[in-house]
Amino acid sequence: MAQEKETAPDDFVVVANSLGQHSLWRSALTAPRGWRPRSGVMPRSDCLKAIEAAWRDIAPASLTARPGRQPAGGDRFIHEIVAGQAAARPDAVAVVTGRARVTYRELDKSAARLAARLRELGVGPEAAVGVHLERGIDLIRAILAVMKAGGGYLPLDPSLPAERLNRMCAQVGPAVVITATADSFPGPAASLLPLSELAADLARGPGAAPDGRPHPDNLCYIIYTSGSTGDPKAVAVSYASLAAVIGALADDYQIGPEDRVAQLAAIAFDTSVEQTFVTLTAGATLILPPPGTLAPSDLLRGIERRAATVIDLTPAY
Repeated sequence: MAQEKETAPDDFVVVANSLGQHSLWRSALTAPRGWRPRSGVMPRSDCLKAIEAAWRDIAPASLTARPGRQPAGGDRFIHEIVAGQAAARPDAVAVVTGRARVTYRELDKSAARLAARLRELGVGPEAAVGVHLERGIDLIRAILAVMKAGGGYLPLDPSLPAERLNRMCAQVGPAVVITATADSFPGPAASLLPLSELAADLARGPGAAPDGRPHPDNLCYIIYTSGSTGDPKAVAVSYASLAAVIGALADDYQIGPEDRVAQLAAIAFDTSVEQTFVTLTAGATLILPPPGTLAPSDLLRGIERRAATVIDLTPAY
């Protein structure tokens, strides 16, 4: 049982464990087993700043080299590590969905071509780009393209009601919305970029990523809360934060190039980011089931058919 101390109720400390994870803890309580104080008693706001600084410092180190994994190289971003996999193992299969598949080389080059088009439309650091695509290879390509262009992506799940999608766009104001076709997005947008009109361009060309890179603190993506306790709220995530989380999870999961990971979470949920980028930074194969929720029996057959080695499920299954 936690032991109370004689301290003010609004005093906190930063605690850390042997894995380098940091957390906020009330100074009036004894730290849990395995966690040790890493700061003096401070206001909550100062502790949060210290935790953010600690995560930013360890983000590059958390993406360490191990068999089948590209070294972080100091301050490489997630999309740069995926590009490193494309350089090291270009013919390895990156994504599989239905009968379609794409290699790391094909995925990286086509994402770079799309990134160049986004740059032409004014996308750069701190610019939000809506991604309104069903789960599939185009979705993964578009997300990587936004990162290569230096912007931040806003997932717009096509299964969401049009009213909610329009409200999200009104709040965030994406500079561009990537869609499947010109008429597939249900609402107004500053600029639509239908992939159906770019198919030929994305399949050819030099495939070099645009010059320049974002700052680690720049916007990487925007995710909305579920709204279960009120109106859905937008949460902005930086490139450094994504690198820190993916690096820590990659070390926990120990996924390697031989793995085949099923990506089941909808694009609107943060879990989809984890499932996608832990896989691609490890050089593994990402398996994308059809859009929508699968019946358990269909899911099981798909896992067996695709020889998935890793699957992350909600309790509903």
